[in-house]
Amino acid sequence: MKNISEKRIADVLICHLRQNASVVRELKHYENRIDIVSMDPATNEINTYEAKISNWTKALSQAIVNLTAGEKAYIAIYDKFIHRVQKERLIEYGIGLLSVGSSWGQVSIIMEAQQSPFVNHQMTEWVRQNYFGFNKG
Repeated sequence: MKNISEKRIADVLICHLRQNASVVRELKHYENRIDIVSMDPATNEINTYEAKISNWTKALSQAIVNLTAGEKAYIAIYDKFIHRVQKERLIEYGIGLLSVGSSWGQVSIIMEAQQSPFVNHQMTEWVRQNYFGFNKG
């Protein structure tokens, strides 16, 4: 198996997301950074993504924090390690799961995320305005 980086996983995911959404990388959120944030232009929905090669538990911890920053939160794991993810743990928090390969276009939705009950609407509105140039009105 060839070496792969988190950056490559994120790049493949960003390329996929940009087909249907606006995307920002490395958004500051509290003392951390969210790997990827997207906004669907049709719905203005904000989604967050944490990309990891194999450490799905770290991605889950980060995604739980991200539940306040977006309507939905996902973890994206390299496809060679997707079998290690304990899906029940993600279901418990409503976190979605994406499988990401090393080549462009290799992104599969394994589990859809649920609407976050913890979303901070002031935060998502701030993200829409400051990162995606969206203003209501």
